[in-house]
Amino acid sequence: MAKDYSKQMVPYVELPKFEEYKEWFKNYAELTREDGILQVAIRTGDHKPYWSGGMHRAMGQLSRIISMDHENEVVI
Repeated sequence: MAKDYSKQMVPYVELPKFEEYKEWFKNYAELTREDGILQVAIRTGDHKPYWSGGMHRAMGQLSRIISMDHENEVVI
C-alpha cells in the first residue's frame, strides 16, 4: 500500500509566532503583516541598512523563519 504524503507532518518543535520573530529581528528588519501579506523593510537599528556579517546571518535566518510561517501568504 502506498503512503499518503499529502498530510502535513506533525511538528516536533513548536514554530515561533510572528510577534516573537518580529522581536528577534528588530535590529535588522521591520516586519509588518496584514491579511497574510508580510512586508519586510531592511534596516540596521534606527539607521539606513548596511551590510555586515550580522546582517548576512540575520537575512538567512529571517528568510527561513518567514518560509516556515504558514500565515505568510505574500512577502514584499
